[in-house]
Amino acid sequence: MNRIEFSNYISHKVPPYFEPLGFSYIKSKYAFLKKNKEGWIRISFGFYQFAETNNFNVSFEVRRNIVEEIVVKYVDINPSEHKNTSTVLFILSSLLGHKYKGGVFEFTTLEKLDEIIEKEVLPFFQIKLPMYSEQYVKLENIYRLYTDPKEENNKVMHFGFENCVRTLVIGHLLFPNNFNQVVEICESKMSKNKQKWPSSLDIELFDAKFYNIASSLIINE
Repeated sequence: MNRIEFSNYISHKVPPYFEPLGFSYIKSKYAFLKKNKEGWIRISFGFYQFAETNNFNVSFEVRRNIVEEIVVKYVDINPSEHKNTSTVLFILSSLLGHKYKGGVFEFTTLEKLDEIIEKEVLPFFQIKLPMYSEQYVKLENIYRLYTDPKEENNKVMHFGFENCVRTLVIGHLLFPNNFNQVVEICESKMSKNKQKWPSSLDIELFDAKFYNIASSLIINE
């Protein structure tokens, strides 16, 4: 199976579940997309080939425009990708947390692919998608996702530079009068992950520049 054949398979196999929930399949993106006034929700399928094995992964993504349009001012992201960045990204194999090495699903036959889709992918989304779609469009819940160890999916979130900036942006939107506490939380998480605070991120400049950027955007809260 090649990438085009995989996309054709997904476009025929999966829509009966996702389309009734308002998702449309975007063939060029290998993804189901649902737009809303704050951004979008996306379920992406990535296909890879290694040696004799076919591999794929599935991600659940949420984009909040107000967050991402500020993040790209501080993070070096290719301008062609500015409208494609996601505020929340879960890799399904990480959420399932068992038997999937390398974060991918492996298959060598169509029967095995059917089995993974029918027994792993669709049952997961049947349970979680309605809840995730409501929960992770709210800024306060996204902030908890990044900062609260008790949040159910906190452990699968990578806290590198990009997501550090996202946390700062969301924290500034939610808690402008307690921004120092937001900074302390980010510094602590970076330290726990054995990452140095990036020298390119000057908090005083961030704080001063933030309002000029945010005020130029439409905030639909």
